Amino acid sequence: MKKIWIIFFFLLFSASCSKPKVMIALAGQSNAVPLKDTLAYNYTKLTGNEVYIIQCAKAGSALNAKAETNSWGNWSSTGSLLNECFDEIDKRLSIIYPPYNKEKNIAAIIWSQGENDGEAIGKGSLTAAEYKGDLKSLISKFRKRYGSALPFIIIETGRHATCKECDEGYAVVRKIQEEVAEEDEHTYIGYNETKDFIDRKWLRDPVHYNKEALNDIGEKLVKFIVENGID
Repeated sequence: MKKIWIIFFFLLFSASCSKPKVMIALAGQSNAVPLKDTLAYNYTKLTGNEVYIIQCAKAGSALNAKAETNSWGNWSSTGSLLNECFDEIDKRLSIIYPPYNKEKNIAAIIWSQGENDGEAIGKGSLTAAEYKGDLKSLISKFRKRYGSALPFIIIETGRHATCKECDEGYAVVRKIQEEVAEEDEHTYIGYNETKDFIDRKWLRDPVHYNKEALNDIGEKLVKFIVENGID
């Protein structure tokens, strides 16, 4: 009987040691979806530690409901995506760190989104002020749930290769992302080279990033996270 208890506690201890020390949530739209693997790979490669990436991104999603297309969802208070993201984060925390409690939290939110809203801004159906208000509100809601100093790391929205008015709207989105990061000490621009992807031929269609682009984002974003002590 004594041996059984020794084995039990050994397995329990081993399981606790094997838990990832860092958990990061990845949110936004389609360009965020394939980043999970390259972020995890580069984090382990750079630090030697395991990281768990919670995938909340939804392809085609908008931040403002006015920018939503094809019923793909939005992250505003009228949409379902933010609450779905909360549910996914809480579920992963409860599985890996049972019982779930606020003391063991996610290390950061990585946000890659803005294409649909940029197009809406370029076409005049959404204003820059509305998008900025939406972004600040989103950050506030994440922090209300997961901590007032939760790091919010933005991958800047890139460019549109074929639609001039969309590309102009994307530029507005990038400007707003930079403004929000400047105004908030816990919001960061973690990667700002997406505007160069057209020249680098790193797009697989007018808006989506190819493998080279995703690998570059993963490597440099992880370096940014580590250098800024976000864990």
